[in-house]
Amino acid sequence: LNFLLLIFASAVLFSHNWVLGGFKDDPLGNFLSSLGGIAGAAVNGFFIISGFLIMGSWESRKSADSYLRARVARIWPAFVVAFFVSLLIAAFAAGGDWLRYLRSIPKQSYVVGTFTLDPFELERPLSFVHNPYPKTVNGSMWTIRIEFCCYMAVALAGSIGLLRRRWLVALFTAFAICLAAYEQHFLPEVAWLRWARFAAYFGAGALLYLYRSHVPRNGWLALLCFGLLWTADYVSPYFTVPVAVTYRIFYA
Repeated sequence: LNFLLLIFASAVLFSHNWVLGGFKDDPLGNFLSSLGGIAGAAVNGFFIISGFLIMGSWESRKSADSYLRARVARIWPAFVVAFFVSLLIAAFAAGGDWLRYLRSIPKQSYVVGTFTLDPFELERPLSFVHNPYPKTVNGSMWTIRIEFCCYMAVALAGSIGLLRRRWLVALFTAFAICLAAYEQHFLPEVAWLRWARFAAYFGAGALLYLYRSHVPRNGWLALLCFGLLWTADYVSPYFTVPVAVTYRIFYA
């Protein structure tokens, strides 16, 4: 699963090279249009596996405190390193204006950016100003904060006993899928950025963990899920893709 996470993260970087470089969509994006292109499909897969692993982490920990320490240790140090490496690269790209770029970032932005997992704090008028997609310093880290919020949601739900009622997780996931489908249909220009999308995929992975002893490894089911992916363009992808992709990933 960690290997798949690495593949998905690399696919996001690959796809964003094209978008941020001004080359429109990546060359493979048309084959995954219903999933939001290579980057969209990879992020979806990342959240599915994350939901599965994080639910397992919650069940294996003896306390919420232990769970939270593990989650912070997994995300925060690496994010801080990536944040400041991105800052140095942006300053280097500013050329002779590197010092002016650094001074344009308020001191509180470093604190806010690192503690709230927000890479947008690095974006200033001097950030890659001549690029086709200007002012964007790190276009791939913005979903980290959403993923961490999913971690916190699991901690909250588990602490008040909601996770002991698996049907509530199923109900939440179904609601997130329906809300994401609504947004994709009525708000298509921003649907792929909405939180419901991430909640739907994270919830699908978490749900598979909770019901893992009831889900068979069956080739015919895998083939059916593969067929559902091909029909996703004819209905809202959110009604079929979260379930189909989740099963395909774990069947593989």
